[in-house]
Amino acid sequence: MFSPFKNIEALLGAILGCIIILLFTHHGGIGISRDSIAYLSAANSFVDGRGFVEYDHVPLALFPVGYPIILGIFKFITHCPVIVFGAYLNAGLFAIAIYLLGCILKQMVFPNSIITITLISILVFAVPLHEEFYMLWSESVFILLEVLLIISLTHYFTLQKKYYYYIAVFIASYAAITRFAGITFIAVPGLLVLLNTNITLWKRWKNIIAGVLVGITPLAINLIRNYYSTTEVAGNRQKGIYTLYDNISFSGKVFCEWFYNTALTTTTTFTVGLIVLLLLVAYSLYIIFRMYKYRSNTTYYKVATIYGTIYYLFILTIATLSRFETINNRLLSPLFIPVLLLMVHIGERLINSTLFSSLQRTKAIIVTMIFVVLLSKEVMASYDFYIDVQDSGIGGYTEDSWRQSETIEYINEHIKQYSDSIPVYSNSAHSLYLFTDTYFHLLPEKTHDKKIAYMYTLPQFYVIWFNEEGNDDILPLSAIQQHRKRKLIQHFGDGDVYLMEN
Repeated sequence: MFSPFKNIEALLGAILGCIIILLFTHHGGIGISRDSIAYLSAANSFVDGRGFVEYDHVPLALFPVGYPIILGIFKFITHCPVIVFGAYLNAGLFAIAIYLLGCILKQMVFPNSIITITLISILVFAVPLHEEFYMLWSESVFILLEVLLIISLTHYFTLQKKYYYYIAVFIASYAAITRFAGITFIAVPGLLVLLNTNITLWKRWKNIIAGVLVGITPLAINLIRNYYSTTEVAGNRQKGIYTLYDNISFSGKVFCEWFYNTALTTTTTFTVGLIVLLLLVAYSLYIIFRMYKYRSNTTYYKVATIYGTIYYLFILTIATLSRFETINNRLLSPLFIPVLLLMVHIGERLINSTLFSSLQRTKAIIVTMIFVVLLSKEVMASYDFYIDVQDSGIGGYTEDSWRQSETIEYINEHIKQYSDSIPVYSNSAHSLYLFTDTYFHLLPEKTHDKKIAYMYTLPQFYVIWFNEEGNDDILPLSAIQQHRKRKLIQHFGDGDVYLMEN
C-alpha cells in the first residue's frame, strides 16, 4: 500500500516538498522564533547533560520535552548545531508526511489520477503546512505524528491486529510530550477501541485502560518534573482574555486564509468558524453512530475527522480558559489534514452518488476544478512567500536584520564583560543566547510581580534593550527608570546597553 513503486505521485510530491522547504530556508537557514530558541537551548542543555534548561537559565516548563529530545538526538548524531541541521530535518519530515498522505489520498480517489495528482500538489504547496516546517517548531513533528496516528488506527480497525492499537498509543504518548495539545491524541485510540464491537466489552475496556495508562505516563512524568523544577506544572499561564465567540472568529479567519485568502468581517469569520465546527462535530457523530451500530468500515478520513473534531474543541476550550497567543495558523495547522481529507471524502461521495448519476463525469470535472482553484491559490501564495524571503531570510531571528545587529555584535565582542558578576537582563535574552551561546536573564513580564520584585533587590544590573523586539508584555524601560538610575553604556541603531543602579 505504501510502496514507492505503486505511489510514484506521492514519492515525487515528497521530493518536491522537500525541495520547497530547502528553497525557503536557503538564504538564512530555518526560521527561528522565541519558542524555537527555547527548544534549541533545551536541546543543547540536554545533550550537555544538564537537563532541559532554556536560554535564560530557567528549566523548560512552558513546553514539553519531546521536541527538544528529538533535536538533541540529532545534534548528538550529527555533531552540528540545531540551527544548521534544522532545515534539513524539517524538509525530511515534510517529505515523509507528504508521501504518507499522498498514499492515503491515492487510495481515497483511485483510479482518478488527475484528482490524485492535484490533491498531492495541494499538500506540496500547502501554505498552512509550510509554516510549520520552515520554522523550528514542534508542530513539524506533531503533524507527522498525527499522520502516523491516522494510519495506525485505520490499520487496527481494518486488520484487527492489536499491535496497531499499541503503536497508536505509543504515538499518542509521544505527541503528548511534543505539544501539550497532544493530549488529544490519547483520547482517539480509546474512543475508537470502544467502538470496536468485534471484541468483547471487557476486552475493549481492558485495552482502553492499558492504552490510557501507557499514553499518559510520559506526560505525567514531564508535568511532575516541571512542578519540582519550577513549582509550575506547565509554565506560568494566565487566565484567558478572549471569549469563545472571539476564538471561533479567530479560527474562522484562519480557515478563510486557507481557502479564500481575503479580509472578512468578524461576523463572517465567526460564521465560518462555527460552520467548520458544526460540520466536524456532525460528521464525527455520524461516523461514530455508523461504526457502533453497523460496524461500518473504518477509513482514514473517519479517524482524521474524529481526531480533528477533538483537537478543534480542545483548542477552542483551552484558548478561552487560558491566555496564550491568539488562535492562528500555527495552532490550527494540525486541523488542515483532517479538513482536507473530509473535503476529499465529500467530493468523492458527490461524484459517485446516485444523485444526477448520468452527470458523473460532469460532477468529477466540477470537483476537480474546485481542487485546482485551491491548488492555484496555494502555488501563488508559496511563490509570493519565496520572493519575500529569498534575499533577506525567513522572518524571525535568522533574518538579516538580526544576523547583522550592531548590538549583538558589540555583546559578542565584549562577552566577558557581560558574563561576569553583574546580572544582565534583556528584552530579548533569547536572541542573545542564539548569537552568543550565553545565558542572560529575560526581563520579567509586567504581570510577574515576584520576578520584578527580585530584580529590584539587585544593587545594579545591565539591561540590553532591542528596539525591534516588540514584546509589549515585557516590563518597559520607563517602568524600570522609576526604581533605578539609568546610565547609558552604548547606543546603537537597533538597541542600547544600560547600567541600572540605585
